Amino acid sequence: MFDKFQSRLNLKGKVKTITPIRIGAGRSTSVVGSDLPVVRDAAGYPYIPGSSFKGVLRSHVESILRSFSSNKQVVCNPVDEEGQCINRNDMQSLRKKREAGLKNPRERHKWTDPKFSEKILQDTCWVCQLFGSLWYASKLQIRDLHV
Repeated sequence: MFDKFQSRLNLKGKVKTITPIRIGAGRSTSVVGSDLPVVRDAAGYPYIPGSSFKGVLRSHVESILRSFSSNKQVVCNPVDEEGQCINRNDMQSLRKKREAGLKNPRERHKWTDPKFSEKILQDTCWVCQLFGSLWYASKLQIRDLHV
């Protein structure tokens, strides 16, 4: 399933803020530094980390999809254990089935790594398929947004 690169879509754009924005860098340890420093790149310019932008984008996409559908296959609730498309109990159950299947010579072909990945993908919601989850790697990469 993941052994070949299938396609790539590059999007470029500009982000224009309507209100002030601040991405914090924790607490400053410098004597003359600010109490609440801003994330800066190597040249000293502020930027928005790609991971922060991706989190906001995921949250926005989830809210839009929830307004259209309450189906867990479309969009899950990653914060709520029972609302997740695949929670820990589901994954434990699936792993136990796989272990038992690998021990059985007649069932072994059904539980190879690609087949196991397909079973996980079948139960993963659309948002988690794009943005990633505990069990599924993200297909979306967002680079840092520089000023």
